[in-house]
Order: sequence, then C-alpha cells, then structure tokens
Amino acid sequence: GDEHDRVARDTAFDRLVIEVDSNEFNAARRTGLPALAAFEAAGDRGMATVVGARLAMVDIVTGDPDAGLAAMARLADEARQNRQEEAGVTAFRDTAVMATRAMDYPRAAAALDEGLAYANSIQQSQCAHIMAALTAETAWAAGRWDEAIPFGEQAVVDRGCRRAPNMARWSL
Repeated sequence: GDEHDRVARDTAFDRLVIEVDSNEFNAARRTGLPALAAFEAAGDRGMATVVGARLAMVDIVTGDPDAGLAAMARLADEARQNRQEEAGVTAFRDTAVMATRAMDYPRAAAALDEGLAYANSIQQSQCAHIMAALTAETAWAAGRWDEAIPFGEQAVVDRGCRRAPNMARWSL
C-alpha cells in the first residue's frame, strides 16, 4: 500500500546516499534512476529534486562535470521557483560544493551568491553557514586570499553547524 511505497522510496534514497558517498557510482545510478521515477510518480517534487541532484553528483565525479553542474544548478533554481525551500537551498549548497570540487570557481561563486541569498531569505541557517564557509574556501582556492579571510573568520564565529567552522579553518 501507500505506506510500503513511501518506505521503499525513502529506503531507496538512503541507499543512493550511501552508494554516492562510498563511490559506488554504477550502483548509485541503478538505485537512483528508479528512485527518481518513484518520487516523481508520487508527486514528491522536493525529493525528486534531491535525488536528481545526487545523480548529477555522480555525473560530475565520473567525468562529466559540465552536465552535472548544469543539472544541479537547474534543479536548485526550479526548486526555488516552486517554493521547495529545503530541496532548493540544499541543491544550491551542493552545487557550490561540487563546483568547488571540480575547480569551477565561477560556477561555485554563482551558486554561493544565489544560495546564500536564498538561504538567508528563508532563514535556513545550517546551509547558509556551510555556504559562508565554502565562500571562504572557494576564494582561497581561486587565489583570492584577502577575500577568503573575512569570510572564513565570520564562519568560524557564527553559529549554525559544526561542519562550517571546520571548513572555514581550511581557508584560514
């Protein structure tokens, strides 16, 4: 029934996260594509966005960063337009993380600018805190060290999550 289907979708998403995080990319595609279809069929656009972003991450790390980053940016923007705040702000954050990982600093900066403004507008402090720290990290990686320092210092002292100050320290 409906409860079984919901649990199956949620379990498929959890499995997808585990497979992406453990670099099991073929398995992630095998899990993610049916999960995406299931969330879309159930009308859960927010989770379809999150699953789509995970699949785009797979594209990025398996050799197609341009297509993967474009897909992530599109998903983030669509989620924002559809008022799917949690999925949207997370997609902006993850786009910035993956763009930094791919050393596409202009795309990371664009995702950070839009994502921070969006996170602040909906008062989502956890993703905003991570994006502030990532702004410092991206500025540092792009050789803009004087710009990285104030962002890093602010991220260290702000409250939001434990992950962000640690990220900010890398750039400091």
